[in-house]
Amino acid sequence: MYKYKFHVRDIFKLCYSYLLTIFKQILQPFLIDITVSMCLDCLLIGFNSLLPLSHYLIQDSNFKDNKFISAKGKNVVIIGGGDTGNDCVGTAIRQGAKSVTQLEMMPCPPAERAANNPWPEWPKVLKTDYGQEEAIACFGTDPRIYQTTVKEFHKDKNGKLNGLTIVRLESKVDEKTGRRNMVEVAGSEKKIPAELVLIAAGFLGTEEYIAKAFGVELNQRTNVATEPGTYATNVKNVFVAGDMHRGQSLVVWAIREGREVAHDVDTSLMGYSYLSVQ
Repeated sequence: MYKYKFHVRDIFKLCYSYLLTIFKQILQPFLIDITVSMCLDCLLIGFNSLLPLSHYLIQDSNFKDNKFISAKGKNVVIIGGGDTGNDCVGTAIRQGAKSVTQLEMMPCPPAERAANNPWPEWPKVLKTDYGQEEAIACFGTDPRIYQTTVKEFHKDKNGKLNGLTIVRLESKVDEKTGRRNMVEVAGSEKKIPAELVLIAAGFLGTEEYIAKAFGVELNQRTNVATEPGTYATNVKNVFVAGDMHRGQSLVVWAIREGREVAHDVDTSLMGYSYLSVQ
């Protein structure tokens, strides 16, 4: 008896190759709607407890082989915010982390709407999600440290991560470009313990092999390019929606775009559509 091992990504690529072959034969409309998971790789050699959040959250789902990444008894640092950063906070706490710290580069949002953020604009205010709420309940403080980033990682004599140096940031205008950037505040360095660091930042956009397989063009944000307000790509009968169309976002946007792209596809087939997008 022979045993074979397949990576999920390899199986996914094989499925897409098969679907693409069928699509080219029947020349029917094809919708690409894939969750963007490609994130910034960590290229720091010698650190075995420094990884992208997707590796942590996905492997955390498999407890049967006891090979999952555990935060139990560790000082955990999460670099980045957003929904996935919050998920890392909550997961680390439930695994029994010794401490949890979440670093965010940008300033802390206001508790209430600012004058330049009136209704009905999306409220740019401070939100405390379930992960932060659990951290406050467990440790007594909000895990988030704003206007801060990592300057240096530290390891022990065995090559294991044991801490990092963080530094405060401030917003300054670049005299050459006129752009406002977050820059380090001199002398604000501080060392904190860390045995596990999760990177919740640096998503790079559409999976390149999918875009190449279909021959679709990408825009400056590395999303599949379409005309404003539409879902048709530069390739005839190929439509796009969801993360590949608008970038990483919430599932409610995927649902909405799914309805709208169905209307577009129906119109391309029939010349009209009675499908509701509401």
